[in-house]
Amino acid sequence: MEKDLSSLKILNIIICLLLLTVFVVLTRPKNVDASTSDDYPSIKLGYEFKKLEFLVDVYQEESITYNLDYYLEEKKDTIAFFAKVFGYNYNDVIKDSQTKNEKEEVFLMTNIGFLKNKNNELLNFENFEYGLIEYFYNLNKTKTLKRTNKYIPYSGSASYVEKLIMYYSNIYTNVDQTLMLSIGAAESGYYKVKYMLKKNNVYGGMSTSGLIRHDNIELGVLSYIRMMSKNYYAKGLTTKAAIGKVYCPVFENGMKKASSHWINLVTTAENKYQNYKNEININDIINKKKKMLGFDYTDEQSCLRAVKDNWNNIEFVENQTELICLMAVNRCGRALKFIHNQTPQICEAAIQNSPNAIKYVKDQTPELCIAAVSKSGMMLQYIEKQNRKI
Repeated sequence: MEKDLSSLKILNIIICLLLLTVFVVLTRPKNVDASTSDDYPSIKLGYEFKKLEFLVDVYQEESITYNLDYYLEEKKDTIAFFAKVFGYNYNDVIKDSQTKNEKEEVFLMTNIGFLKNKNNELLNFENFEYGLIEYFYNLNKTKTLKRTNKYIPYSGSASYVEKLIMYYSNIYTNVDQTLMLSIGAAESGYYKVKYMLKKNNVYGGMSTSGLIRHDNIELGVLSYIRMMSKNYYAKGLTTKAAIGKVYCPVFENGMKKASSHWINLVTTAENKYQNYKNEININDIINKKKKMLGFDYTDEQSCLRAVKDNWNNIEFVENQTELICLMAVNRCGRALKFIHNQTPQICEAAIQNSPNAIKYVKDQTPELCIAAVSKSGMMLQYIEKQNRKI
């Protein structure tokens, strides 16, 4: 009896082992080595290998993509903004950069102007915007591109000026944003003193002839922050007292020091600006300007409506298409003074509407001059090269 029970137990064990073997065979994943551990590390290894292959592909794709053309497209709004600030044609800037790129073996994303040091080595600037700004200042010096200087006195809000200071302070990272806002506020009555705004000067910069005048508010504020970065912070003048000793000095008992009145004005302003948001990008500036102007100066249809309502808006249009320009001069011939690319058709339309538009014509052809004086003999005073025929 005991022998039968023992045989039965052995049989049950054998049957259980057979069933377990069948279960493992049926449920084991396909193409997996049975000698591997229960966690099937071979599956994980294959996954990781494919993942690495994908990352290599992405890296190779990015290394090919991130060239000059990529940044010209990626940063086109920034380039267009600063081109307008400095008075250069956007397309001329792009072409100039591409031409220089063809002659160079190396490209640095912080130096699309391919500026070099005395050893003929490419300069590596702190960021893209920094290098872009230095490129435009270099263009002013070398005069290699045509520049259209337009003086536009500022009459907008203080908040736009504040955003400009914050934006530029993110480019020149060695300056203290709060202190820059506070000094500017102390100098310009919180960006509301009209005679300073009229000259686009919020920092009190002086020349031998008086308050320095800048072409536009964007350039004026940039000049302020750039000056502070290079002439103060880069030289170790980083505190109110150190800056004020040069910026607004007084002499007490034969010792030069910062004006206590100036220090108090700046300190009061700091209480206002210490909690201001410090991350401002080019889109914040563009959107603020759109809101201030009341129309999207980068969109053609929006510009057409704006120019139809008020011809003066042509001054702020980013891309002055011929259609927009014709709309402007048909509303008022004097709009010609704000138009960058004066085609014969646009000039003729402006003169037909307002003959005194001849004084704004850059290329006074005989035909345009005759058209103007035939409308009114008084226009002869604006003709630069007079002859008997005219």
